[in-house]
Amino acid sequence: FTLAGGFFHEIALVVRLESGHYHVPLLLSPFGATTYRGS
Repeated sequence: FTLAGGFFHEIALVVRLESGHYHVPLLLSPFGATTYRGS
C-alpha cells in the first residue's frame, strides 16, 4: 500500500505554565507526537 500524505498538516502544541518547574519529555516523529508529564 502507499500513503498519499500525512493525516494532519500541522499540530499545534500550547504549553502554559502558571507556576512551578516541569521537565516534559516530548517525542516527535513524522507520523505522531507524544508526551508524558509523569506521576
